[in-house]
Amino acid sequence: MGCSAKARWAAGALGVAGLLCAVLGAVMIVMVPSLIKQQVLKSE
Repeated sequence: MGCSAKARWAAGALGVAGLLCAVLGAVMIVMVPSLIKQQVLKSE
């Protein structure tokens, strides 16, 4: 019983980590172009 609970906890932790990675990736995809645009505008 304890083994299956630990496996479930590990799967849950992996799921949460994957979700965080997905959110971070989405934020990067949205933010990076605007940041690059700001840098280009500053340098001109």
